[in-house]
Amino acid sequence: MRTTIRDQGTFEGLQPLDVVRYLRVNGWREESQNGDRASTWLRQTSTDDEHEILLPLQRSLGDYALRMADVFRTLELAEERSQTEILQDVLTAGSDIIRVRLFTDRSQTTLPIEDAVLATNKAKEMMLAAACAAVEPRQYYHARKFDDATNYVRRLRFGQSEAGSYVFTIHSRVPPALQLPVPVELEDDLDAPFERKVTYTLASGLEAAYRAANRAAAIGDIAPFEDAVQHGVSANLCDALVGLGGTDGTSTFEISLSFSPSRQAPSSVPRSIQFSPDVLPLFEEATRVFKHKSPQDDFELEGVVVQMKQEDEPSEPDSRAIQITGSVEGKMRKVELSLPEEDFDRAVEAFKARSTVRVHGKLTRTGNRFVLRNARSFEVLSEDD
Repeated sequence: MRTTIRDQGTFEGLQPLDVVRYLRVNGWREESQNGDRASTWLRQTSTDDEHEILLPLQRSLGDYALRMADVFRTLELAEERSQTEILQDVLTAGSDIIRVRLFTDRSQTTLPIEDAVLATNKAKEMMLAAACAAVEPRQYYHARKFDDATNYVRRLRFGQSEAGSYVFTIHSRVPPALQLPVPVELEDDLDAPFERKVTYTLASGLEAAYRAANRAAAIGDIAPFEDAVQHGVSANLCDALVGLGGTDGTSTFEISLSFSPSRQAPSSVPRSIQFSPDVLPLFEEATRVFKHKSPQDDFELEGVVVQMKQEDEPSEPDSRAIQITGSVEGKMRKVELSLPEEDFDRAVEAFKARSTVRVHGKLTRTGNRFVLRNARSFEVLSEDD
């Protein structure tokens, strides 16, 4: 039984170009255009019948909803599908769809609210990790993320839930391909739009994380995860996958991708990866190791000078070593650094006055020892700062 859409608001909310994109990738061809108000589309069926659609292009038209309802009635006849199925395809034609499926007990049709909240938060972190890796692969992305990545995540949309255990979808809008056709297997090597690069990176990162976990379990070494960084694996991605395993870490989950038909994707890109609970401890350990060893570029340290140490042979020429106690990873830590002689003199005065200081550099960690390298922009803060 085919379902007909009777809600006028559904048709009023449709974007004309979303319908255009759907028609173009589903065998319809534009026959003519009436200015910027409407266009005529034709499609030949297998029985040699020809169907015609008059598509409104302006939502401001007084009868826009009625005209769009006519479009869907014609689509239903021509494609022999229900209007609700066609609507779903229209709404997703311009997006890559990421489906997160959480496997639940067959006797249950619901999900604990804590697991649902955790899953949506970790799905967002997963997408942000993929976006950061699309900009620059790293073992760990600290609190300050790339602007391109954060802007991308802001544009993502959650779709309606779907049947099959507990499934929610993330819609990533992708610009349609407008250039001359190229072999689809080469598309990921070309200058694809950033949105598509993210979904490619997510797919490769998920597959690489799965393979790294299995290999790391076999050899008892972090090396497989380190090798997988170039494919999109990071501490952030691993941590997000741990969270998708539920609050108790015992749930199986699957992440699958459907690429927008308006921009084809190579068949070599993974479409679905399933994770069982036994890999989650390996992701958790990879997260811990990567966070522990990853330097933080352009780290801002603010705190109090607690120790002065004039070395006879300093690690950096014409410099003097000090220690500052400040906030690192949410805890108060002692951080060692070397300052040029002129900054060291000001640090001495700040030490005597117990003044707060601020300095930038590259934060590294060895064991429990924190070192700020290439310290710069040292300043003593006033009480008003």
